[in-house]
Amino acid sequence: MPFDPLTATIFELQQRLDNNGVTSVQLVQSYFEQMDKYEEYLHALISRPPRANVLQLAQKLDHERSAGNVRGPLHGIPLLIKELSFFKGSRLDCGWSALGGQTESAYVQGGFRADDSFAGHSNPAGSSSGSVVGVTAGYAPASLGTETEGSLIIPASRGALYTLKPTLTIFPSSGIIPVTKLFDSAGPMTKTPKDLAIMLDVIVDTNKTEVPSGGYISAVSGEWDGLRIGSLNPDIWTFPADARKSEPAAEQQMVVQGNPQQDKLEDAQKISLDAQEVERLVSHMRTIARTQGIDATFERHDINILIGPAESSMAQFAAGADSKASQPGTGN
Repeated sequence: MPFDPLTATIFELQQRLDNNGVTSVQLVQSYFEQMDKYEEYLHALISRPPRANVLQLAQKLDHERSAGNVRGPLHGIPLLIKELSFFKGSRLDCGWSALGGQTESAYVQGGFRADDSFAGHSNPAGSSSGSVVGVTAGYAPASLGTETEGSLIIPASRGALYTLKPTLTIFPSSGIIPVTKLFDSAGPMTKTPKDLAIMLDVIVDTNKTEVPSGGYISAVSGEWDGLRIGSLNPDIWTFPADARKSEPAAEQQMVVQGNPQQDKLEDAQKISLDAQEVERLVSHMRTIARTQGIDATFERHDINILIGPAESSMAQFAAGADSKASQPGTGN
């Protein structure tokens, strides 16, 4: 039975590969066919490696699997990797780049409207736009994006994917050009919580955090027993109309958030702070976001989980709570 690239998960593909139900070469061929079919419209990708090279690598991985040499849980499974951020100028639309053009949502008929706001409902949101759209369009079962404050959470919520922003430093950051080392982290974007756990088990540096004895996958039990859940009021936790133009029908289901733009980066360059002042400000931010914000909310309401609109200032609170001071001389 052929697999469906639109719905296939990492876990499903693992089983099919292990049971000879599909090969990595077939996966690559199918995902490239999806790109051929939709990419001219969606603009989810900045670049693609030569198909022949990828097929050659997939064939090598198939041979390794046949010989009993499986490198890990992602052996022979294609993934998408975020390449560029959205900082290209002032007041630009989420998902736009000078190289790739405007990324379109796989779920919005007619695409991003000219009269919509830069992070409006017809926009895929950003900045990990392509990482989400590529997965929802069936280019791969999962992807890696990055986030400063909301760039994983917001587009994933619009693309019906699962994601999380890992605690700073537990994900390898080699090769990533951050907006700021105070907040930035890479993170997986997947179709199921189980796939999210699989990718965390592969990527998280176990020397820098405590991981369940059976890996993150062992914590995906499907059980909610004993958990107390709090919810934020979406009428309060929302974003202004300049980020998201009002669409009453859509707003019955979601709230929105915008993203900072190039003009804010240029303003930040004008700020001169020494290491001591940076540490003072970061400490203050942690106090507001973590001690008096998230931690106090969990303790006051005796909850384990807090649910709220992805497109709200909840992302800023999470970023502030997990912030770290930069080292002197880093420029961040």
